[in-house]
Amino acid sequence: MSEATLVRLERGDRSIKRGELLVIAEACGVPMWFLEHGWQGWSKEVSPEELRQIADELPPPPAE
Repeated sequence: MSEATLVRLERGDRSIKRGELLVIAEACGVPMWFLEHGWQGWSKEVSPEELRQIADELPPPPAE
Protein backbone atom coordinates (compact mmCIF):
# COMPACT_ATOMS: atom_id res chain seq x y z
CA MET A 1 0.00 0.00 0.00
CA SER A 2 1.42 3.33 -0.98
CA GLU A 3 1.72 6.28 1.35
CA ALA A 4 -0.70 8.23 -0.85
CA THR A 5 -3.33 5.50 -0.49
CA LEU A 6 -2.87 5.48 3.27
CA VAL A 7 -3.32 9.26 3.40
CA ARG A 8 -6.56 9.00 1.35
CA LEU A 9 -7.85 6.34 3.74
CA GLU A 10 -6.97 8.41 6.80
CA ARG A 11 -8.73 11.46 5.34
CA GLY A 12 -11.78 9.38 4.46
CA ASP A 13 -11.43 10.09 0.75
CA ARG A 14 -11.99 6.40 0.04
CA SER A 15 -12.98 3.32 2.00
CA ILE A 16 -10.62 0.46 2.65
CA LYS A 17 -11.10 -2.82 0.82
CA ARG A 18 -11.24 -5.95 2.94
CA GLY A 19 -8.21 -7.36 1.14
CA GLU A 20 -6.21 -4.27 2.11
CA LEU A 21 -7.43 -4.62 5.67
CA LEU A 22 -6.20 -8.21 5.70
CA VAL A 23 -2.73 -7.10 4.61
CA ILE A 24 -2.64 -4.50 7.40
CA ALA A 25 -3.85 -7.05 9.95
CA GLU A 26 -1.14 -9.50 8.92
CA ALA A 27 1.54 -6.79 9.06
CA CYS A 28 0.40 -5.80 12.57
CA GLY A 29 0.03 -9.38 13.77
CA VAL A 30 -3.65 -9.02 14.67
CA PRO A 31 -6.70 -10.86 13.31
CA MET A 32 -8.69 -9.03 10.65
CA TRP A 33 -11.91 -9.35 12.66
CA PHE A 34 -10.32 -7.16 15.32
CA LEU A 35 -9.64 -4.35 12.84
CA GLU A 36 -13.17 -4.62 11.46
CA HIS A 37 -15.19 -5.07 14.66
CA GLY A 38 -12.98 -4.51 17.70
CA TRP A 39 -13.30 -6.84 20.68
CA GLN A 40 -16.84 -7.84 19.67
CA GLY A 41 -15.60 -9.24 16.36
CA TRP A 42 -14.57 -12.64 17.73
CA SER A 43 -18.22 -13.66 17.80
CA LYS A 44 -19.02 -12.65 14.19
CA GLU A 45 -19.21 -15.48 11.68
CA VAL A 46 -17.68 -15.07 8.22
CA SER A 47 -19.56 -16.67 5.35
CA PRO A 48 -17.84 -18.47 2.47
CA GLU A 49 -18.96 -15.64 0.19
CA GLU A 50 -17.26 -13.08 2.45
CA LEU A 51 -14.08 -15.18 2.37
CA ARG A 52 -14.19 -15.25 -1.46
CA GLN A 53 -14.66 -11.47 -1.51
CA ILE A 54 -11.65 -11.00 0.75
CA ALA A 55 -9.54 -13.27 -1.47
CA ASP A 56 -10.63 -11.36 -4.59
CA GLU A 57 -9.61 -8.03 -3.02
CA LEU A 58 -6.12 -9.10 -1.97
CA PRO A 59 -3.42 -7.03 -3.64
CA PRO A 60 -1.13 -8.85 -6.08
CA PRO A 61 2.07 -10.30 -4.64
CA PRO A 62 5.13 -8.06 -4.90
CA ALA A 63 7.28 -8.51 -8.00
CA GLU A 64 10.53 -10.34 -7.44
